Amino acid sequence: MIEDKIGTSEHGNQIDRYIESLTDLEKKNTKKIKDTLGLLPEKKYIIPVYFKMINQSYYDSQRYLPIIRKDVLQILNGYKFASMTLLEMFKENILNIQNESTNYLEIDSSKWEFNHCSGLYSDLKPHINTNNGFGYGPVNNHNGTFTGCWWYFLNEDTLKKIGITSNAIKKIYLQIERNSKKEFQLAIKMEYIPSEIGSNILSFENDIMMIDRYFNNSMKFNKKNRTNLLPTNKKGGRWVTLFKCPLNLNDFELTIQTCKEAEELLDSFKNT
Repeated sequence: MIEDKIGTSEHGNQIDRYIESLTDLEKKNTKKIKDTLGLLPEKKYIIPVYFKMINQSYYDSQRYLPIIRKDVLQILNGYKFASMTLLEMFKENILNIQNESTNYLEIDSSKWEFNHCSGLYSDLKPHINTNNGFGYGPVNNHNGTFTGCWWYFLNEDTLKKIGITSNAIKKIYLQIERNSKKEFQLAIKMEYIPSEIGSNILSFENDIMMIDRYFNNSMKFNKKNRTNLLPTNKKGGRWVTLFKCPLNLNDFELTIQTCKEAEELLDSFKNT
């Protein structure tokens, strides 16, 4: 049983529902054979295989058997398919994704698209601290859609321990993003909910000043020229860049080093 989620994370617990349906069917068949023949049939094993063509980062290896692109290509390369058949096009599609995801350093990062970014972020993941969460995907903003990567979350409880008093500030975290000039940068981001500021504007502004004072001491990050953080008609959450530094994603080792320095900066902020 293979479930292919193209460009998405798993949703709807579909694999679990497939397993449940097959398990129920197996129980009914076993009972029918036992009642009819007085025999127990040979036990069958359900092996759920989770295959994601693009994003290969979210496998649950405890519940499913993960399979990656190179494994599928190894199987498909053992066969010769007629031109323009479904399997031939499927194979070519996987091959294109694999090439773009593994050869991204050969292409200038200004020309990267989703598969190139996906390849970098997957390779970057083992080198960064993902204990508090990790993810990547399309991000929509006024500069256009880009493929971002986010990790190292300081959640609301952690921020309260540091001394953040405003209930509106929910997270501070790291994100690789593209700026208005289409250049990649590493940003210290903040998620907050303007509607929860309420009448406690002074508390919110004091928290922002405290955050600014701390990160202003960094030699690596520069303060972002921000628009008003107190929009009067903003509903839901808002994500803003507090500080940023340029990234050369074509230099993989330098990218790792910069990410680690950013983690150390947030770590020292967390423990201050």
